[in-house]
Amino acid sequence: MLPARDEVTRLGQWLDASVDTIVLITGAWLLLEAELLPLWAAVLVSVRYATPLVVVTLWYFLAAAPPPRHGYVPGRYPGVILLAVSCWRRFGSQVPWRSSPSVLSRGS
Repeated sequence: MLPARDEVTRLGQWLDASVDTIVLITGAWLLLEAELLPLWAAVLVSVRYATPLVVVTLWYFLAAAPPPRHGYVPGRYPGVILLAVSCWRRFGSQVPWRSSPSVLSRGS
C-alpha cells in the first residue's frame, strides 16, 4: 500500500468526478426501476451529472489542457440528498424496526 499524502493529481480529480457521476446516475436509474423515483427525475440527474463530465472530457482532449477549477461543485452533497430522498420515499413515515413486534416482547 502507498502511504497517504496530501497530493492531488489531474487523473485523480477526473476519476473522482467520473466515479461520482457513475454512482449517482446508477442510483437514480435503480430508484427508477424500483419505482421510487419518477422518470423525469432520473433523466434530470443523468443530464446534470453526465453533461459536465462529457464537456470536461471533450475540452481536455480538444484543448489539450485541463479546464479551470473555479466554480467546482462537488457531488457529495447531491449524493447525500439523493440517498435521503430515496430512503424517505422507500420508508415514508414508517420505520421498519418499529412496525414489527419486538423479539423481546414475544418471550422465549
